[in-house]
Amino acid sequence: MSRFTHALSKLITADFRGVASHFAEHVHLPQPTVHRWLNSENACDREKLECMRRYLAPEQYVPLVYAWLDDQIPGSAREWIQLTLISRTDSGRDMPRYPTWWHQLDPETQAALEKLALLSIDGPNAPHVRAALISTFRFLSDR
Repeated sequence: MSRFTHALSKLITADFRGVASHFAEHVHLPQPTVHRWLNSENACDREKLECMRRYLAPEQYVPLVYAWLDDQIPGSAREWIQLTLISRTDSGRDMPRYPTWWHQLDPETQAALEKLALLSIDGPNAPHVRAALISTFRFLSDR
């Protein structure tokens, strides 16, 4: 059984009274398609997964996507690749993608900072970019 099939079965049991046709109707997909997924006769594709997003709450949808992505990792690569879900805050809200002050910056500054961050992570000059950023920070913070 695929991880996606297991996650789908768990969702249907928990949120749709164990009735696959209720799930299919809820996400506007043909019942035979959902039954084939549950019987491991067919695999869900990206388009169907996107379709489900419109009708499922994040707590229902994310485990399905996680399982689907995990199924895509070849067994021979599992020792090197691991999926990680982004954690939530104690209040249950999604953690912000950017610091709280980010919205106070103009779009041009935001774009420049994002590009600098990417340059400092990847590429042949990444160590030099990081060193320049740290040096600039130290210079400006000493003022």
